[in-house]
Amino acid sequence: MKSEARKPLAERVIDDVGGAFTVGLAYIGDKLGLFVALAGAPRSTSAELAQRTGLDERYVREWLNGMVASRYVEHDPAGPSYFLDAEQKAAFVDEGGRTFVAGAFQLALPSLLLSPRLLELFRHGGGIPFAALSPEIPTAIDRMHRPWFEHLLVQEWLPAADEALYGLGGNQMGLLNLKGYDLDLWQHNGTIVIPFLVSSRGWGVLWDNTSFTRFGDLRQLEPIPAERLMDMIWADGLVGSSVPTQERTAAPGPCCSKCLTKPCTPPCFSINPLATPPSRHRSHH
Repeated sequence: MKSEARKPLAERVIDDVGGAFTVGLAYIGDKLGLFVALAGAPRSTSAELAQRTGLDERYVREWLNGMVASRYVEHDPAGPSYFLDAEQKAAFVDEGGRTFVAGAFQLALPSLLLSPRLLELFRHGGGIPFAALSPEIPTAIDRMHRPWFEHLLVQEWLPAADEALYGLGGNQMGLLNLKGYDLDLWQHNGTIVIPFLVSSRGWGVLWDNTSFTRFGDLRQLEPIPAERLMDMIWADGLVGSSVPTQERTAAPGPCCSKCLTKPCTPPCFSINPLATPPSRHRSHH
């Protein structure tokens, strides 16, 4: 088989013209729901597909054969019947899916229909206002690009080591650089949340979200393993030392100057309500 680079120009032109007609047929299939209807059954004859879509069988048969020639549809000659494989369903039927491309058909044909206006623009200059475009074109652009935004733009990233992150409104923790902090963002008391983040590297992001938002490490909190737990020794509201949980006994021994010879009652490692409680921890393992 000849490589694409060495194929004669005339053959490449024929390929391009054939591709243009293929796009036109695929546009018809997308607009009339032929791809969707074909995907709705394991196998379909042209008569069965025409019956499900309410279309003329002769035209449906010719459309199917043209799509088979372009490998957009599969054909089982034993039937004879037609069907879409998994890749074709994802490309032409799974609206909004990661590999959905049918919006390109809806963009190409209305764009080519602008050719008469473009002839005049070539002669006299100027342009075509967006409002003068076919109403199909904005819809087609949305159908083409939405899968990229929903599947290829990440919602999580790792900031650079020397990067600082600012914004998100006013907080009550005295924070300026938010990098490394986990924040629950909601409006309450004196906290004003603005979903706008700015990086010291010159980029920013504003997202449209009026509901509760979490920023930072989005993993759920997990219990700290018992071997990593430490009970703080509290006496008169002052932190003394720590004792591993597994070493604690039901009747602990002396642990402060007030109980040199007998266990404390209550034990000194019980948290003094007047003292500052330990901070919340997140386990990483």
